[in-house]
Amino acid sequence: MPEKLAAGLYMYLYIGFPGKNTLAGRDHRLLLSGCALSLICKACYMNTPEEKFLRNEMMPLLQTLTPVSEAKWGKMNAQQMIEHLAAFFKVSTNRLKFPLITPEEQLPAYKAFLLSNKQFRENTQAPLSVLPSEPLPLRHPGMEEAMAALDHAATEFYQFFATDPSLQTTHPVFGPLNYHEWILLHYKHVSHHARQFSLM
Repeated sequence: MPEKLAAGLYMYLYIGFPGKNTLAGRDHRLLLSGCALSLICKACYMNTPEEKFLRNEMMPLLQTLTPVSEAKWGKMNAQQMIEHLAAFFKVSTNRLKFPLITPEEQLPAYKAFLLSNKQFRENTQAPLSVLPSEPLPLRHPGMEEAMAALDHAATEFYQFFATDPSLQTTHPVFGPLNYHEWILLHYKHVSHHARQFSLM
């Protein structure tokens, strides 16, 4: 799909564009070229299995949880896990900010893990400077409200990067990440907690 879109836009912009040899035509062509590149990038990202999962499958999967769903490991209950996922999305949109704690020379190793097919191990702990050892108190009165907050935080994430997928925001461990890298990290994170509660 992205290849066909690129070819069609090229034909229109550089071969069949009306008035292409005029100054106005060239300016218009440049403007449309930028728009075309943005559309092609978005189409490429939308084709990744990770983004399709996050956009289309994450919420229906998590909504099968109940307040009494039990975890296979860890201390969080089901609602605490949902609220934890929402907070993670807020980090990717700068709604929550933490300082970078990973030494710069170690960031390539974390990036390599991010780009790999490896999963987070069971009982993986966030650094204590980011999360305490005990689960945080609940922020919402019930599971329904927590789910709605997660859905809202995820929607804000897509909107935040909609106009510029190359924009970077900082994860305290993985460092500066663009949209595609955040997609990979959110997928690893969500699927990790889905496995925690036997959803995957």
